Amino acid sequence: MPGTEDENFYRSLFENAAAGIGRTALSDGHVLIANHRLAEIFGYADREEFIRDFVFAERYAEQDGRERLFEFYDNNPGKLADASFIRKDGSVVHVEAEVRLDRARGHIDFVLIDVSERVAAHSELQQHRDDLEQLVDQRTEQLRISEEVFRTFYEVIQDI
Repeated sequence: MPGTEDENFYRSLFENAAAGIGRTALSDGHVLIANHRLAEIFGYADREEFIRDFVFAERYAEQDGRERLFEFYDNNPGKLADASFIRKDGSVVHVEAEVRLDRARGHIDFVLIDVSERVAAHSELQQHRDDLEQLVDQRTEQLRISEEVFRTFYEVIQDI
């Protein structure tokens, strides 16, 4: 039986969204519902395989990631948070997520986007800043030494 026009509209939005959309069990992190984009973000070509095999509770890149994220959302409902997970291939994916914890129904609804490129660019930018600071420190030290040499030379010349 085909859905109503509204149902078809929302199903199309869900299936074709640029963001990953899903629902997991609050108790253990098993995926209950996922769109194709969510599966792709975590390295799965097949959405059904992702739903069957992926368990969020087991895939946090940080050991206390799940607890920290739950605490954040309990204290900041509706706010975006960053989290890192392990993809199917073992690489790390950085995501920005909006999450709704529904403790009464025992599930978590979320929308997330892959921000791995942004995180990598920020990390690279920070490395460049650190390198520049090191160069400035080195140059400052060289100038301090040159100034000392010049002052010593000037004092010697004055005594002659």
